[in-house]
Amino acid sequence: MMRSSFIDGLMSALPAALALFLVYCAFGMLAEQNHLTILEAATMTILMLAAPSQTFIIENQDIPLTSVLTTITLLNLKFMLMTAATIPLWQRHPWKIFAATYFMANSSYMLVAANKHTRDPFAFYMGTVVPIWSSGFIATILGFYLLGAIKGADAFLMMLAHIMMPIYFACLTMLRWREVMIPLATFAGFVLTPVLLQVMDKKLLILVWLVVAILITSWEERSCGKQ
Repeated sequence: MMRSSFIDGLMSALPAALALFLVYCAFGMLAEQNHLTILEAATMTILMLAAPSQTFIIENQDIPLTSVLTTITLLNLKFMLMTAATIPLWQRHPWKIFAATYFMANSSYMLVAANKHTRDPFAFYMGTVVPIWSSGFIATILGFYLLGAIKGADAFLMMLAHIMMPIYFACLTMLRWREVMIPLATFAGFVLTPVLLQVMDKKLLILVWLVVAILITSWEERSCGKQ
């Protein structure tokens, strides 16, 4: 008996959920250390699920709102590009586009793009959403309440996540090795980012990779539309 596309997506997302669990345990500790309430921390995760943006917000509560909004916009423009690239998969159904846009995450995008020929791409995509978002939500609460007293645990968990996440995304990229531009862009990111950080500001580097992402997304949208 064939498994449903939803179950396939759920099972495919379990490694990403594990890595995100480490990230959001660390985020929960960071939220507690910066005097957020558990409601604020958990709500931020369930509404955003964007660890870099969430961390920036709670660590820069004293800077002007305009600076916060500018930085968050730059950090999250990738989700707009991911959404645009996957719209052909949803056959332009408005409610599917809305749901996919809200739950868009790096892991879900990579998984559905690598499995765009599955029987039901939307069911597969929503299957990835369940473990990824629930992992982030639960880990935020766990980190806030249970792990805050462990000295240095947040740095250790984030270090583990920084090891696991590149390996995981490299593995996802290899699923698409026939699509030459995707492995090439991933390799360029791994190799060139440390080099470019020596000669330009981090925010300017985001803009450089944003231009690259726009070029890839224009190609990706045509690729998704050919399923």
